[in-house]
Amino acid sequence: MKSVHFLYRKEHEEYISDLMSVETKEEVLFHIYDSYEELSSLDFSAVSHLVVAGSLPTLKRAMEFAREHQISIGILPLPNQTKLAKILDLPKKKEDAFTMALKPCERKIDMFYCDDIPVISDVRIGNTSILKEFEYSYTSESLSKRLRLFWTAWREKNPLRHYRFSIKIGEDSPKTISAIGMIGLDYDNKSWVADALKNHLGGKDGQHILAVLAPTSLFQHFVAQPFILFWQKNGTQKLPKTLGFIKNNYIEVECDEPLEVI
Repeated sequence: MKSVHFLYRKEHEEYISDLMSVETKEEVLFHIYDSYEELSSLDFSAVSHLVVAGSLPTLKRAMEFAREHQISIGILPLPNQTKLAKILDLPKKKEDAFTMALKPCERKIDMFYCDDIPVISDVRIGNTSILKEFEYSYTSESLSKRLRLFWTAWREKNPLRHYRFSIKIGEDSPKTISAIGMIGLDYDNKSWVADALKNHLGGKDGQHILAVLAPTSLFQHFVAQPFILFWQKNGTQKLPKTLGFIKNNYIEVECDEPLEVI
């Protein structure tokens, strides 16, 4: 007999313990797991719906198993996963998020991969943000420390440096372009690039987007582009000249020198 299975790690037991007593229409079996291998050993033939609480790597692995075994999946965000909850449009209240996670949905959505790794938010290549490495600790620092971090990032990143990229779209021959960086995404992840390209995003069309950033001056990068994107919120759909995009189900990117991928 199939039932709903809820997977969580031992360290999150206290957070989800009160949910075990919630009355549900279907039987919910709660499982503590310690490794990815335990996920693969789960008898998916007895699973009608999968609910998972855990780290991003855990959620990604569970999504892959759900896709492989053709079962629906729900996600319960942890307290520190506020960005994840926002991206997936999940309720802020734990009990409401749990109720939503229990509801199976027959509609399929795209799975977005980068180098065979599932992506929940986006992929950033090159100089997409000179403060990307510092953003997690940036807001907690003093003003003087923030200014030092910004200056360090500016000097090290050289925000206007262009790279030579070779891009292969589907079965077409590779094309060469120049850009400071690129951002790959599949659906609205509440970022500025998703907001700029919202009319082209669709999580159920089997395609994803690669945004290409190619400013040639500080004015374009830090004044003109933000101004146009801000003005776009008031009706115009014109993209800044510094921003282009490619949409396809398969995009292969190569660069003639090593670049960080986040």
